[in-house]
Amino acid sequence: MGFRSLLDQATQISGSFTYDDSLSMASAESYEPKTLEADLNYVRSQLKVITGEANWFDAPVESLHDFNVGLSGSFANIQSFTGQSDVTDSAPTYSSTSYVTQGNSLEAAIGELDAAIDGLAGVKVTERLTSTLNAETAHTLPGGNSYTPAEGANMDVYVNGELQQADITGEERDYAETSTTQVTFHFKLRQNAFITYVIRG
Repeated sequence: MGFRSLLDQATQISGSFTYDDSLSMASAESYEPKTLEADLNYVRSQLKVITGEANWFDAPVESLHDFNVGLSGSFANIQSFTGQSDVTDSAPTYSSTSYVTQGNSLEAAIGELDAAIDGLAGVKVTERLTSTLNAETAHTLPGGNSYTPAEGANMDVYVNGELQQADITGEERDYAETSTTQVTFHFKLRQNAFITYVIRG
């Protein structure tokens, strides 16, 4: 190493008592001319960014160790909240799968629940009879509505606010599910009676 090199280094080091800790990291690798002082300034600037403090030499509010401990605790809380057994557990295990699919993500499971709830809410339609409806006469649902006959599982029928019972296999009750668009009451309904249908499927 020549005397001139030593002299250059001494000049650079002795001049580094002034500093700039606001440099942009975008040019840290490609700036010219390269000097030890500038290198130190880029290191100072990066320290300032990392600590988030006003100056590179200010002590950070929280050490990296304390930050990592806090972060680890946060991840542990998230794992507990989502039901993860450990950080490698990527497939949730559900205790009940009536509507959700085992192993699906929480996002997918919530979507499945939302769709199921929407289906349970159903469509509510109320009509007022304009004439007497005799017993054992097929009656068409208003508004072009339809349902899937399933012994009352997919539609509730109310007459003047009272829930009626659909026929089940081998037992006649209040009404029969005649077709996808009709029901047949086993009793006479008078004019102005209100019939409410809650259709779920």
